[in-house]
Amino acid sequence: PYAGIMFEVYSKADPLEILTFEFNMRIANATSMEVEIYTLKGPFEFDFANQTAWTLLAKSTVVPAPEGTGGVIVPMLEFNPVTMQPRERRSFYITMKGPYIDHTVDALQKTGELSMRGDQLDIFVGAGSNSYLFPNELDTTVDPQFAGVIHYRRSLACNQNIRSTDASFHFLSEEIASPALMAAVDNAISEAIGTLLEKDSLLREFKE
Repeated sequence: PYAGIMFEVYSKADPLEILTFEFNMRIANATSMEVEIYTLKGPFEFDFANQTAWTLLAKSTVVPAPEGTGGVIVPMLEFNPVTMQPRERRSFYITMKGPYIDHTVDALQKTGELSMRGDQLDIFVGAGSNSYLFPNELDTTVDPQFAGVIHYRRSLACNQNIRSTDASFHFLSEEIASPALMAAVDNAISEAIGTLLEKDSLLREFKE
């Protein structure tokens, strides 16, 4: 296990919003569950020791993953989402205060080579760090592969995801239905829908 692991991710045809990370760790050996996650646009090869080049996404305490896989997850509310544009290559760095981060290894695959291919993104073989935060040098004993799950959301235009939708609104009124009353109700419904579209983070992603 390592105190830190850096790896690169490549997004494919659509914009992706990275929501949080789930990863395997040696929980039984850990004296701290604190984690920090950073990101850097492009490869980490020349900036692995330069903390100012990286953006902090999360400084949090991990919790057991809900699926019971034995891994841990960074709570989404404590993770600052980052959007990857189509065909963007971005580095991520997960670091803890001890050698608790687990990984997988394939002796035939080296740092920077493709390790996991997905429909929306690819993950590449990373590099490990034996020290907390940003090391002066990376460990070259093995070439670690990220062992975990990247939680993300894909942005789609409405016509790619929703063809049509219907909604019914029911209301009670002491007044007799009239054009003026129906116009007032229509305005109230429009305002309610507009407020929802502005405040809901998922609905804001839809495009006409």
